[in-house]
Amino acid sequence: MFQSPVDNFTPAPTVRLDYNLSENHRLTGSFNYQHINSNPDTTNTQQVRFPGFPVYGSQQSTRYTTAESLRSTFGTNLVNELRVGATGGATLFSPEKNVDMWAFTGGSHLVISAAGITDAGVTPTPSSREASTKNIENTLNWVKGAHTLSIGGALTQADLWLKNQTLVPSMNFGIVTGDPAEAMFTPANFPGSSNTQITAARNLYAVLTGRLSSIAGNARLNEDTNEYQYLGLGTQRGRMREFGLFVQDSWRARSNLTVNAGLRYEVQRPFYALNDSYATATVADVWGVSGVGNLFMPGVMTGKKPTFVGYGKGEPAYDTDWNNFAPTLGLAWVPGPREGLIGRLLGSQDGDSVFRAGYSLAYNRPGMSDFSDVFGVNPGITLDATRNAALSNLNADGRGYPVLLRDASRLGPPSNIPLTQQYPFTEVITGDLNIFDPALQVPYSQTWTASWGRKISSNIGVDVRYVGTRHLQGWVDYNYNEANIIENGFLDEFRKAQANLQANIAAGRGNTFAYTGAAGTSPLPVYLAYLNGLGGSRAGDPAVYTGGSWTSTNFTNALAVRNPAPFTPAGTNSNTGLDGDPARRANALAAGLPANFFRANPDLQGGVLMTGNGGYNRYDALQLEVRRRFANGFSLDGSYVFGNTYTTIRPSLRLPRYEVLDTGTSGGVTHAFKTNWVMELPFGQGRRWLANSNGFVDRLVGGWELNGVVRLQSGRLLDYGNVRLVGMSKEDLQDAVGLYTYSVGGLNPTAATALYILPQDIIENTVRAFNVQATSATGYGTLGAPSGRYLAPANGPDCIESIPGGSGQCGTRSLVIAGPSYSRVDLSAVKRVRIAGSTSFEFRAEMLNAFNHPNFNPVISTGTGADGYRTTSVVENSSRIIQFGFRLNWP
Repeated sequence: MFQSPVDNFTPAPTVRLDYNLSENHRLTGSFNYQHINSNPDTTNTQQVRFPGFPVYGSQQSTRYTTAESLRSTFGTNLVNELRVGATGGATLFSPEKNVDMWAFTGGSHLVISAAGITDAGVTPTPSSREASTKNIENTLNWVKGAHTLSIGGALTQADLWLKNQTLVPSMNFGIVTGDPAEAMFTPANFPGSSNTQITAARNLYAVLTGRLSSIAGNARLNEDTNEYQYLGLGTQRGRMREFGLFVQDSWRARSNLTVNAGLRYEVQRPFYALNDSYATATVADVWGVSGVGNLFMPGVMTGKKPTFVGYGKGEPAYDTDWNNFAPTLGLAWVPGPREGLIGRLLGSQDGDSVFRAGYSLAYNRPGMSDFSDVFGVNPGITLDATRNAALSNLNADGRGYPVLLRDASRLGPPSNIPLTQQYPFTEVITGDLNIFDPALQVPYSQTWTASWGRKISSNIGVDVRYVGTRHLQGWVDYNYNEANIIENGFLDEFRKAQANLQANIAAGRGNTFAYTGAAGTSPLPVYLAYLNGLGGSRAGDPAVYTGGSWTSTNFTNALAVRNPAPFTPAGTNSNTGLDGDPARRANALAAGLPANFFRANPDLQGGVLMTGNGGYNRYDALQLEVRRRFANGFSLDGSYVFGNTYTTIRPSLRLPRYEVLDTGTSGGVTHAFKTNWVMELPFGQGRRWLANSNGFVDRLVGGWELNGVVRLQSGRLLDYGNVRLVGMSKEDLQDAVGLYTYSVGGLNPTAATALYILPQDIIENTVRAFNVQATSATGYGTLGAPSGRYLAPANGPDCIESIPGGSGQCGTRSLVIAGPSYSRVDLSAVKRVRIAGSTSFEFRAEMLNAFNHPNFNPVISTGTGADGYRTTSVVENSSRIIQFGFRLNWP
């Protein structure tokens, strides 16, 4: 039965301690505990999908925090403080789920979303986790003359456990290569249909007829028995410890100069496991059969097939980084009185100006998930028990395709799941490998500040400040299985395949990219090797280009002239990737192509990643603050910030890291102005006017106060990625940004009116530009060709990028513009009336978002559907709100 979303909060008990052990020793502490039960778990969309399905899901959490300190005084200038603390608490996701809930679906989870239908129930994957931290630190403070010394140390221990289970297998529907139904879904059988519509028809047919493309499941290691159990419970446990020593001195060097200097030595011990569940590999295994250093060298195979070994209890994830010294330095200088021009600039009085500068270096402690996410995806704690065509085990009984949902005898687990951990072992070809660089360094951040504070008058002060930060040696994942289409010559052959398709269509040979001997067609030895298993010596014979793959949309779609996608056939998808199907891989080997033709480690197509250093971020900002203290009934605080955040990316190992503007909610605002004020109206007793008014008049016109808060920001930075600008410049696109309300009638006559941040013509033509079709006369789909101004794919007839990840060989690499600006003004009026003595009455009228200015979250899209461009969510409750409040105060 469906339950309404209800959050149940158990009362959170808090215990506080404050006890003087003696005259010189004081003990303080606190403990807080809270339990939260959310049912259903709407945060993670764990709720009922279809009526009658008793699968909803909940989230249950416990939180505890404790902190204690012992402060001891020794004499008049020596104080020691010992502090201990801990935080933690488990979070359980859907602990009520059990196998019986899927009994009426045959004991499996039916993934019918392939047909555009919402899955009947939520995923059968209950889980739980806890990350806890314990800390102990001691600080000795010693005052000696002009020096205040702090000396101490700290020890931190972080622990993690995670429990995961898949209760039932998931049945995924689709038409796989070799299914007789595959031949039905061609443009010839669906005249006028787009590729998207043909794909949707394939998926709907697969769901309606119960055709399975894969059966997803896993086997997890039981930490008590160290044996694998199909659809069993797996547990990860890990720990990391860190200790630091520091000394800090605050030195009043002169009456107008203070120096703060310190040094901290931080040692962050590597993460290690607390059980024997994890598996790992070596650097040599990352490179696989190609051998260490042999990147983008097809045919060079000096390495070995990758294997996994046990990552035993207590084994460090990488070598300890011992050289982590973190200095800090701060200066504060108050120049004395000056005369002349310098006096006018700095002030003629002592204390009119103050200069501050600082530098600090601090090491960062990664979150525990940064470790569990790496080891957790390796086989070991979990073995992939999926069955699909790429693994050659979906049709394990040899009865052919399709494998139907009604054939219960064909839907069991794979037959090769081991009972116990067997090291070393190899992973299935669709598996992946993740390790840490053995020489991994601890990331750190540097911060610089410099400011000038200037007194303008007795009530007004101004601060001008520069703030700069640099995050260095950030952890990033290096993908050593990056697809290669250059050294193996595939990009050139891909271009020939494009030309073949167009030449064959023009010659009336149909939608085929095969070498047919028609004018304009060329031999395709790589495609021929994968699709027909024949060597290059046969590529010049048009008669050998046989089979349905040469006309399949799985391969022709990528050849679209208006948006060619060479990395699709160079990929590992079992349908569209040449290397993704076991039969095609066997064909290529038989034809003489090397196993590492497309990637260095072909035995692990799921990904080969090594976590290393190299990440870099920087932030620079100029900040201006103006403060007027409350005087004569008025106070004001205002600030302006001009800043930019840059991050670095490296989409390919062929390129160095390069900077791009950091966009989104973090750092993605260039200009920000904020101010707030309080103004007492000058009427009534004690004020400028009507100061001698009687009590009645004073209660009527006196005691009024006006408050306001203003926030103005430039638009959040948006990155449209690697695209081409057609018919406009970047500045033109920026000028076009705003809030627009219209219906995309040019694309969908029944579309409803919606809100967008770009004009209608740009969006409609961008949709057309991305809606391509490989076999149409114009290269565009049924929506027609774009015109005017629009964004277009980076790849096109004149340019194809040979480096993955949007490297900018053909497009903009990173097209960053600012979204609509943000503004908000909140106003309030307060009336205070003294009734008698200290008894008073207060009335408050507030107008939030006084000018009713809407602030919407912008949407970035360059897809083929206009709905993706709609702006639907607001930054906050943007409508104007007027509210009144009353309060009576008495002693």
